Amino acid sequence: MGVYTRFKVLLDDAAENPGLHFGDYASALSEMIVHSRADFAVGVFGGWGSGKTTLMRAIERELAANSSVVTVWFSAWRYEREAHLIVPLIDVLREALDARATANAGDGGAARRAAAAMGRAGEAFLAGLTLSAGLPGVMMTWEPHKVLESLKSKTATGAEPLSFYHAGFNMLRDAIKDFSAGGARRIVVFIDDLDRCLPANALDVLESMKLFFDVPGFVFVVGLDQAIVERAVAYKYRGEPGRRDDELQVTPVSGTDYVKKIFQVPFALPSISTDLLQDYLRTVADNAGLEGEQLEDFQQNVCRHLEFLPGEDPVNPREIKRLINAYTLQLKMLSTRLGDRLDPNIVLALQVMSFRRDWRYLYDHLAADPQLFQSILRDALIPTLPPDALWLSGSRVAITAQFVEYVYGSPLVDSADLPLYVSTAESTRSSNPSLLEAQIVVNRLRQSSAELDAGGLSPAEAASKITVDFKRLNSVLPTGLPIHRTLDALYKATEELNAAITEAGEGTEAAQRWIEKATPLLDILDSAVRQTRHQANFGATG
Repeated sequence: MGVYTRFKVLLDDAAENPGLHFGDYASALSEMIVHSRADFAVGVFGGWGSGKTTLMRAIERELAANSSVVTVWFSAWRYEREAHLIVPLIDVLREALDARATANAGDGGAARRAAAAMGRAGEAFLAGLTLSAGLPGVMMTWEPHKVLESLKSKTATGAEPLSFYHAGFNMLRDAIKDFSAGGARRIVVFIDDLDRCLPANALDVLESMKLFFDVPGFVFVVGLDQAIVERAVAYKYRGEPGRRDDELQVTPVSGTDYVKKIFQVPFALPSISTDLLQDYLRTVADNAGLEGEQLEDFQQNVCRHLEFLPGEDPVNPREIKRLINAYTLQLKMLSTRLGDRLDPNIVLALQVMSFRRDWRYLYDHLAADPQLFQSILRDALIPTLPPDALWLSGSRVAITAQFVEYVYGSPLVDSADLPLYVSTAESTRSSNPSLLEAQIVVNRLRQSSAELDAGGLSPAEAASKITVDFKRLNSVLPTGLPIHRTLDALYKATEELNAAITEAGEGTEAAQRWIEKATPLLDILDSAVRQTRHQANFGATG
C-alpha cells in the first residue's frame, strides 16, 4: 500500500481547539453562566454534526477553572432504555456532587450533604414513579408512609408529605439551597446526545429538566436539533402524524413555542461558510495530529479540492470529517489495485461531486456510465466556448461555469480507470450498491429511447435492448419502492412494441408510441431511484 499505509482517520470527538470561533462562543456563554443568577437554561441549537458537543465541551472547560461551579455531563442516549430518565439524571448529579466533596473540602461538607440528599430525593421520585405505574403487587409491597419516614422527609411544620413527588422535590430544593450558599456556588448540567434519542425519549429528558427549574442553583446547557423537538412535540400532542387540529383532544403545541418556554438563552450554531472552510481544515489537521506524508497530501490535495465544496450550501464539521475519512479509505483500497497509477485528484473529484447538492445529479450520471460521461464531457469542454449544459442519457443537464472550471484539465476526464474509482467511491458512499446498477439500467433505457427517437436504432434493435434492460431492472430494483404502477405501465408499453414489431416488421408507429409513453415513465423511475440512492448514502444528504 506504500505511502498510504500510515494514513489515519479523523475521529469524531470534541476537539480542544475547534476553531470556527467556538472559543469566543464558549467564553461568552460561560461568562453568562457564572455571572447570572443560577436559574435558567441555555439551548445550543444545530443540526446533525454541527458541533453542539464540541461547543458544550468548550464551555465545560471554561467553567472547570471556576471553583464555584460544579459541572455535570449527562449523555441522554446512554440511558434511553430507562423507564424514567429523571432517575439516571439524579444519579449523575449525585455522583458529581460526591466527586466534588472528595476533591474540595472547602465546601464545609455541603457537597457531601447535597449528594446524600440527592440520593434520597432519587429514591422518593423512583418510589412515586413505581407506584404511579400501577405495577402488580406494588401497593402490597410498598407502604408509602413508611418509605417517606425512612427517607426523613419532613416539612417545616413537621407534617409528612403525602406525595413522593413533593417529598423528593423538597429534598432536592433543600440540598441545592444548602450547597449553593446563597448563590455562591452553582451546578451546571450539560445534556448531550438528545439527537440520538427517539423523539419521545428526547422529550422525556426535556420534561425531566422542568423539575429543576424551580430549584435555584441550577443552570442547564442543552444541545439539541430543533427538528427533533418538533417531532417529539408532534408525537406527544398529535399522536399519529397528519392529524388535523380539529381532531385533537388538546390544543396543539408547536415545537417552537415549547422551546421558547424552556430556554431563556438560545444559541444557534452557524454552519461553515466558504470563508471559514480553509481555517477549519487547518484546525482539523492540527487536532488530528496529521504529519509527514498525510499532512502533505492533506495540504496539497484535500484543501485544494475542498475549496470547491460549499457551493450554495454551507456544510457542517462532521460531514467534512466523514468526507475526508472516505477519501482516506478509498486511497488505501485503490492503492493495492492501481499502484503508481492511483491519482488522489480523481478520488477527491468524485467526493466533491457527490457531496455538493448542485453537482450531485452530475455525479449520478457519471456513476451510472463513467465512460459515456467522460466522452460527452471531453467533447463539451472546448476552451473557447465552455458549455452551459450536457446531453446525458437523453436529457439536457445544466452545468455551471464553476463546474467547468473544476473539471477542466482534470484527470477525471481521461482516466481509463474511472469505473474502478467509481466502484470504490460507491462502496464508501451507499448502503445499497444495487441501487447504482438500477440507475445504470434506467439510464440505458433512456439512452435507447433517445437513440430510437433520433433514428440511431431501428425499432427492432431498440425493442431487443429495451426488453433485456427491463428484465434486468426488475431484478435489481429494491422491493418497497412505490413505483409498481410505473413499472406495470412500462412493461405494457414494451410488450406492445414487441408485439407490433412481430406482426408488422419494423413497427415505426409502435416505436413512436413507445417513446411517448415511456419517456415520462422513465423520468419517474429515474427520480425514484435517484432519491432512494440519496437516502441510502452514508455521507451528505439533502
